[in-house]
Amino acid sequence: MEPRSCKKCGHVNDASTWKPSEACPSCGVIYAKFGTQIAPVVQVLRVRRTDEHPDWFRRNRRSLVTHSLLGFSMLVVGFYIGQIYMQWKVIGAVSEAMGGVAKAMAGDASDEKPVWVPPAKVEALRSPITVSLMTKGFREQDFSEGRTITDAITFAVEFNNTGEKTIRAFDGALVFTDLLDNEILGAKVSISDPIAAGSALRWEGELDYNQFIDRHHRLRGQSVEDLRVQFRPGKFLYSDGTRWGQAN
Repeated sequence: MEPRSCKKCGHVNDASTWKPSEACPSCGVIYAKFGTQIAPVVQVLRVRRTDEHPDWFRRNRRSLVTHSLLGFSMLVVGFYIGQIYMQWKVIGAVSEAMGGVAKAMAGDASDEKPVWVPPAKVEALRSPITVSLMTKGFREQDFSEGRTITDAITFAVEFNNTGEKTIRAFDGALVFTDLLDNEILGAKVSISDPIAAGSALRWEGELDYNQFIDRHHRLRGQSVEDLRVQFRPGKFLYSDGTRWGQAN
């Protein structure tokens, strides 16, 4: 093999020791005929112009779709988790309520005994007036001598002053009942005649009669022995100027 020389520095190599893959011992360069220098690869970065994709949604549609699907999935999962939580709370409340009912039915609802509260004491003011039915009658209508008088149920009662002061005036209601205290008919009264303490006042009154009203018909048909009369007091004015009843 013939000796070869380096094309760069001209160094001659011995044919017996020369190898094509070796470098020149003088300059260190691989022989040009049997090898080439490795040139560095230079990568050119291409700058993308912004006007190549003017639509932002087109440039980011993949990320938009991905994020949208992810958000929707999280919304669906959250909704079902909320439904499960609400069902769990309802089941817990129902279970607790049923447990309380079961304990109550078993007699183990509570070991505490209920505290007895005495009822409120209501003291009604005692009416100083009592009443008794003396008579009851019926007066038919009368058109004679230019008078117009309608049918009426007439009665007489006696008011007794059981108080300690003279009553100057009073009002209230008279209620007619049967022997079992079933109310038949009632009427308001207003008395302005004075009644001394321990005295009685006879008072006569009447009720217009309507034959088409069952209560009027019942009251007319009852005898005095089968009737009772009650007095429901209203207001009282005493001779000393004091008042009693609803005006107080």
